Amino acid sequence: MDPSPNAATPDALASALVDVVRELLRRSHVIGAHEIVPLLRRLTGPLGVRDAELYLLDLDQRLLVPMPPSERGAQRVDASVSGRAFRSVRPVTVAAPEGDGVRVYVPALDGAERLGVLALTAPEAVVDVAVVAALEDLASLLALLVVSKQPIGDLVARTRRVQPMDVAAEVRWMTVPPMSFQSERVGLAGVLRPAYGVAGDAFDFAVDPDVLHLAVFDAVGHTLTSARVADLALSVYRHGRREGASLDELYRRIDEVLRAEIGEDLFVTALLCRLQLDTGKLEWVCAGHPAPIRLRGTSAHELDGPRSWPLGLGGEPPPLGWHDLEPGDRIVLYSDGVLDARLPGREAFGAERLADHLGRVGGTEEVPAETLRRLANEIQDLTVELPDDFTLVVVHWTGA
Repeated sequence: MDPSPNAATPDALASALVDVVRELLRRSHVIGAHEIVPLLRRLTGPLGVRDAELYLLDLDQRLLVPMPPSERGAQRVDASVSGRAFRSVRPVTVAAPEGDGVRVYVPALDGAERLGVLALTAPEAVVDVAVVAALEDLASLLALLVVSKQPIGDLVARTRRVQPMDVAAEVRWMTVPPMSFQSERVGLAGVLRPAYGVAGDAFDFAVDPDVLHLAVFDAVGHTLTSARVADLALSVYRHGRREGASLDELYRRIDEVLRAEIGEDLFVTALLCRLQLDTGKLEWVCAGHPAPIRLRGTSAHELDGPRSWPLGLGGEPPPLGWHDLEPGDRIVLYSDGVLDARLPGREAFGAERLADHLGRVGGTEEVPAETLRRLANEIQDLTVELPDDFTLVVVHWTGA
């Protein structure tokens, strides 16, 4: 494709950007991650668009890092224009720093997964609503390309890492599902911290036509062995779930495999949950794990229920815990690493402080992923030590 250099009007630029999307899609089958942005620049340069950059979110969710590296460097999510577009999930247009044209920042989304931000500069006279809409399509395609090309190269992984990573964390990030999902009836987001040192914590989910399947695991310890044990529990869970096993049967299967493969010296706490998307009925099996917390507005309430031994110790699955959600309710699952985080003076973060923080973020209208990002950062910023890794997962049932 030879993009038209005649993009002197908003309509012409919007039409040309649609052609860029088509050409990127056409060439997507034969490019690697390292070619995405250079190709984008070649296709948009003749249109009067310049300085196109793609920022990716780092694993700790604090920085937007350019891929490939650029002179502008990483941008802080909480203190930059690109971060404003990322946090709000809306395009942002400002005067270009060079004083010539406008700089447009567009969230790069794979579904509900906020991968980063597309930024570029264009003449102010040709940027209107139609152009921004075309840029949103372009940013979405770039996000899809990043996701599809990530497994066949290391550029995406290297870009998203701004600190050294433990081997255990390498194991963990190879098995995690997408960190967020959104549909008309349910939204979900999760975080694993510390991002570069997580080991025994894990979570998983699957969305079927009328059911959300969700599980959180916490293998004892904080070592490479802990990561391997958590992976084993996660794999058995996925296998049983895909075979249609009930929650109590999933408990039995995971427990039997862990005892057979690792003995009873190591174990895994877990919450195995199912949410009926048409009625809002939440059911769970608790294997020695902290109970779910329901957020209703700014009120945080623990949903206590029957418990059994952690997985791998030969316990019997307890009766199901259950709770009927109301439209708009949010459910928070977490691991005890949150509670064990140490504040100045060595005081534990604790359940009461967690409930208070959840109540303050529960009344917001922001997307679940942003709520969770801010909450996880608050916990880490308040504490002076994380003796264990921690998981947080937020589920928002809309009742639609």
